[in-house]
Amino acid sequence: AAHVEALLGEAVAGGATLHCGGASAGPEGCEAGYFIAPAVLTGTTPEMRISREPIDAPVLVVEPVDTVEQAIALANDSDYGLGASVWSADRYQSTRIARELHAGMVWLNDHLPGPTVSRGPWGAAAGGGIGRTLGAAGLRACAQEKLITWDPPAMRGQWWGPYDEASLRAARAVAKLRSSREADRDRAWREGAIALVQMGARAFGRGVPR
Repeated sequence: AAHVEALLGEAVAGGATLHCGGASAGPEGCEAGYFIAPAVLTGTTPEMRISREPIDAPVLVVEPVDTVEQAIALANDSDYGLGASVWSADRYQSTRIARELHAGMVWLNDHLPGPTVSRGPWGAAAGGGIGRTLGAAGLRACAQEKLITWDPPAMRGQWWGPYDEASLRAARAVAKLRSSREADRDRAWREGAIALVQMGARAFGRGVPR
């Protein structure tokens, strides 16, 4: 509570207007808790701490903008990106805004919709959280991935030796086949086709006539 009150005090001292709330307000029987009456501020600037730091309290900072692009830029000008809400009657416009917001979760015409929270990944796009919880992404975050590969006994990796002229020609052909120039790719097929066939046959444990 003291931290929130300090942020509110700094904002008011810097020219902001506190329209309501902001004082400690412990419900009857909960005097020992940390409670803040819901506060609404206007006249803040993007440089104020109350506009930039996460606040675990019912504090609403209202900053008017002239354009949608300005609103997106203002919302993204933060070190944190946990959740955001977009309120609009235009579904396509609000979806476009949501895609441009640097946040891990964006709700359209709602905030923290309970019925859907457990079905989707919950996490931040920036410094507002660690990893993901809930949904398939949350399950993956609780697991440690492991890679296991298997090579059929009849095959062997051609990157292991011994190497000879055929393996050298095949390697050069593969490199040229990845070239962006069509002439290099055509040359690779002309000069390396036989070597590629030989290496393929070796991989399957079969020989081909020289």
